[in-house]
Amino acid sequence: MLKAKVALSLLSAAALLHSSFQPLLGETNHVVTANEIRSELANHNSNRQASLGKLERLFSRPEVAGKLEKTVGSPKKIMQAAAVLSDEELARLAERATSVEADFAAGALSNQELTYIVIALGTAVLILIIVVAGD
Repeated sequence: MLKAKVALSLLSAAALLHSSFQPLLGETNHVVTANEIRSELANHNSNRQASLGKLERLFSRPEVAGKLEKTVGSPKKIMQAAAVLSDEELARLAERATSVEADFAAGALSNQELTYIVIALGTAVLILIIVVAGD
């Protein structure tokens, strides 16, 4: 009789536990869906590629590439270094590159000013890489 009561108690406890956890086990609503994650990753990647494209466009201009080569280093190596920057650093650098390119195209920058800006941008990339490598 005691064995039957213990068995019945265990069976009741198991049924109670099963029924109380069943909604949790069957729950399929996640905080973030897989489609949202894919969309966010695609958006992140396109933003990063756009920033790299802005730098590439500026650094590939003949007058800029020549100045970089003479002062800081190869534009190709600087672009490789820029690719490892954080998203925020890369976005800031791309914003500056866009501004410099617009000013230069409008004739607002002299050749000497462009040289100084290009040296500063190239040096900023290298310094950021050194800082990141040190961490």
